[in-house]
Amino acid sequence: MLCNIHIMEKRVVVVSILVIVLQVVMLSSVMGSMEGHHDMINSSIQIIEPSRHHYQSTFPLSIKLNENADELIIIDNGEGGIRSKVLCYGCDSYNSPYDLKEGYHFVQIQAWMGGEKIDENTFHVIIDSKKAKITKTLPRKGFSNGEFSVEFNEEFTKEVILRYGIYNDMKSISLDLENDCDESQRGKLCTKWVNLSEFDGMQIVYHFKIIDHSGNVAISKKYMLDVDNTKPEIKSYEYFTQGRKITFSFEIKEKNFKEIILEDNGGDSRQKNLCRKLNLYSCKKTMNFAEGDHDLKITVLDKAGNFEIINHLKFFCSDEGCVEE
Repeated sequence: MLCNIHIMEKRVVVVSILVIVLQVVMLSSVMGSMEGHHDMINSSIQIIEPSRHHYQSTFPLSIKLNENADELIIIDNGEGGIRSKVLCYGCDSYNSPYDLKEGYHFVQIQAWMGGEKIDENTFHVIIDSKKAKITKTLPRKGFSNGEFSVEFNEEFTKEVILRYGIYNDMKSISLDLENDCDESQRGKLCTKWVNLSEFDGMQIVYHFKIIDHSGNVAISKKYMLDVDNTKPEIKSYEYFTQGRKITFSFEIKEKNFKEIILEDNGGDSRQKNLCRKLNLYSCKKTMNFAEGDHDLKITVLDKAGNFEIINHLKFFCSDEGCVEE
C-alpha cells in the first residue's frame, strides 16, 4: 500500500510540473501542420492511431511498446483540465476506441515500470462533433446572374461546395477558402461567381454544402432562382435641351427590366432614377440641371443585376440653357 502511495505521488509531481508546459505545447502543436503529429519520434512507444488531427467523438487508439510495461497510462490535457487513466496493466500494446470531450486535446502516453516512468510519447487531437451553422445564403428569390454567397460559423472548415443547376444537370464547384472567403461578424462569408450562360432563361436550384475536418456536413436550404445572364440592350437613346432642362428618351430591350439610373459626376453626385418601368420598351424623363459642368453616367439595370452603361454625356449649363460639350 505504501509503495502504491509513493508511485501515485511521483505521478502527481510529474503531471503538476508539466501542466504549464503542456498547455503551451497543446496550443502550438494543435495549430501546427500535420507533420509531427506524434511528437516523440524516437520514443519506444509507437502510436499507430490516431492518425489524424480531427475526429467527431470516438477515435481509434492503437499503441505498441518495445517491451512489457507494468502500466500504460494516458494523460489528457484538454480544455476541461488534466485527466489520467490506466489503459492496461502488464501489457505491450493497446488497441481500442477512445472517447474525449469536445475541443483541443494534448495527450501523453506513458509507460511505467517498477514505479518509474520509462518512456512516453504524445499526440494531439481535436474533437469536433458539431456541423457548421449556416446563417445566410444569397440570393434567396428572384433572379441570379451567377453570384452566390453563404455565411456560416465553423472553426475547422475543410471544404465549401456550391451545387447548382437543373435537377437532371447539377454542377458542383469547390470554393477557394483563401480567396473566396473572408471573416464576417457571424464567422465566414464566402462568395462565388459562376457562369450561368447555359441556363440563361431557365430556372435553377442551388444550395451550399460545408464539410469540416472531422467529417461533419452541413447543407443549406435549396432555393429556386430564375437565370438572367444577358445584359439589357439599349436599342437607341436621345436627348434634347430646353433651357436648363434635359429630356432623355430611351428604347430598351429587356424582359426583366428594373431601372435606369443617372449619376452626375460634374454636379450633384447622388444617384437619380430616370425610369422604373418601360412603356412598350420606351422611357422618357426630363431633368433640371444647375449651372455649371455636368458629366453624366447612365446605367440601365435588370432584376438580375446585369447592366449596360452610357458614359460621359457632358453638358455645360448656364442662364441661357444647357449645351453639349
